[in-house]
Amino acid sequence: MENTDRSIVLEKLHELEGWAEYIMEALHLDQPLEPMNRTMLERVVEMRALKQLREMSWSLRDKLHLIATQVELSHATPGPKEEQEKDRVEAGPSARSALRAVVGTLERRRGRSA
Repeated sequence: MENTDRSIVLEKLHELEGWAEYIMEALHLDQPLEPMNRTMLERVVEMRALKQLREMSWSLRDKLHLIATQVELSHATPGPKEEQEKDRVEAGPSARSALRAVVGTLERRRGRSA
């Protein structure tokens, strides 16, 4: 993926993650500037459906965050070939372990919500 494409995609992923965060908060918390509150939502929407929406909102936000993180980690600033090799050896495993930690956290969350 070209740098221009990557930055545009990354920007959109962060924007979508922000919307997913907004949806998640709207389903879980009372927002002072919003006319609807959580109690109204719970009265009108069936609890089973509301629970599903809440779980999906967490999942969507986490998935968008994971993908954005993967895109960010997959792009390293190119330098001289020797530095690239050194970076690949030194930073590669830690970046992969950080990504594994994020994935593990998301999988544990998913397991708790199921």
